[in-house]
Amino acid sequence: MSLVTLFLMVCLRYLLRLAYLKPYVNLGALAIRPQIGVIALFLLLFVGGLATVGYMLWLVARSGKAPVTAVAPY
Repeated sequence: MSLVTLFLMVCLRYLLRLAYLKPYVNLGALAIRPQIGVIALFLLLFVGGLATVGYMLWLVARSGKAPVTAVAPY
């Protein structure tokens, strides 16, 4: 029920915002310009991060050492 309430609150807020701004702003006339450079930079850094994590996992798997287990002090 919480998710349904949250969804309805978001929808109501959107509709109220449209009704409030209708006399002042036509949201349909606003220009939309995609920011391809920012998207490309994000994807490049994301792939680089995945490659870094993959490399670290490969190094751990290649090392062949047993995992360290913590022993609780008595």
